[in-house]
Amino acid sequence: MHEDLCTEFMYHLDRGGALEIGNPPIHIQNWLDDLNLPDDLRRLARHAWPQVDCSLAEIRIFSSQSIYEDENTPLLLKYQFLHVGCGINGDFFVIDFSNELCVPGFIALGEWDHQADIPESPHKFFAPAAPNFDVFLYRVMEGKYVPGDYYAAWQFNDFLAREGIAEHRAAGDGSKASNET
Repeated sequence: MHEDLCTEFMYHLDRGGALEIGNPPIHIQNWLDDLNLPDDLRRLARHAWPQVDCSLAEIRIFSSQSIYEDENTPLLLKYQFLHVGCGINGDFFVIDFSNELCVPGFIALGEWDHQADIPESPHKFFAPAAPNFDVFLYRVMEGKYVPGDYYAAWQFNDFLAREGIAEHRAAGDGSKASNET
């Protein structure tokens, strides 16, 4: 992920001012600093994130305050996912910050039991929506296809893999994680 490029994309998407791109309150900036996020994601979240709940494509994006207050945020942070919104069916829209790519995607709400006493890792229920956050924002900005939930993302990644389209290599291998027995 490249924070400077993502910032440009965010401000472009906010040219009407409805997203209120900018700095969150200081207590949220301090909280973001303590999360051990990759530097580019931390800077984007501190300086160029929507300050109102909004939509990008078909995805509901949380404001900085909503990310901070969401009851699922602490649990997802344990697995290096920043919960930043939800899909059209309620799937968690997250940024996987386990590496510098900061891959956005969905965790299947209907498959991951996040309310279990000891939930299993959500990683097997994660489907990338783009190979990194830069590409995600670029697709939104250009009006290109962006999956709206876990299953659409899984199918899109599978399509890219079957067609030999290179993008899937960065976004994941296209294999569907399953908890079927």
